[in-house]
Amino acid sequence: MQAFQMAGQALQLVGTLAGGSEAEKVGNYNAEGFERQAAATRLAAGERENLTRQRGARTLADQRAALLQGGVSPTTGTALIGVQQNAVDAELDALTVRYEGLMEAQGLQSQAAMSRYEGKSKKRQAYISAAGQLLSASSGYMNQKQMPAPVESRDLSRYTVR
Repeated sequence: MQAFQMAGQALQLVGTLAGGSEAEKVGNYNAEGFERQAAATRLAAGERENLTRQRGARTLADQRAALLQGGVSPTTGTALIGVQQNAVDAELDALTVRYEGLMEAQGLQSQAAMSRYEGKSKKRQAYISAAGQLLSASSGYMNQKQMPAPVESRDLSRYTVR
């Protein structure tokens, strides 16, 4: 019976260690996924930034053309101020798109780091738990070994001391 208990405790110990290693692998796998998403997000943000700049340039060109068609020079006076402000606004829009994309990518990088940390933490917890199980099992084994063997009680009343 004692051999089965020891075997069961050994299997429990191995299972705890395996669970910790698996948790670390899952954490690393998830982290790699977050890192791939972050890289894709940065690329997409760069593309959106370029598209925003192109759209702004087209809008400015249309505005200049409309001013020239109306006989107003877009390089002097209040027309120039309006054109310049629109150019600044278009650039700010492009920079905002880049910033939002970079912040989203940074959030994904943080999730990757957290996933790795959680995996390592679970592995560490598994090692500590396994050490506790090992100590508990060895303590139980030692207690069983130190207990005296049961003594058979006999009726000693027939023996009398004279």
